[in-house]
Amino acid sequence: MKRGDLVFALYDEQRGMKCIGLVLETRRAEVRKYSKTDTQIDIKVMWSSPHSPIGWWREDQLRLASESR
Repeated sequence: MKRGDLVFALYDEQRGMKCIGLVLETRRAEVRKYSKTDTQIDIKVMWSSPHSPIGWWREDQLRLASESR
C-alpha cells in the first residue's frame, strides 16, 4: 500500500460496516521481540466519516480497495 490508495478496515468489514479510507503515509515500524517478524508496515489513514478521523493502522488490518497511480 502506498500514499493515495483507498482501503477498508478488515475489522469494520467483519462487523458489516463499509467505511473507505485514504492512505496518507506509510512507515516501517519495529515489532516486539516475540513477534514472528522483525518489522511491520504502519499506515496512516484518513477515514470517510463525518469528522474525517485519522489514525495509524497495521498493514495486515487493512484491505486495498483501489490503488493510486
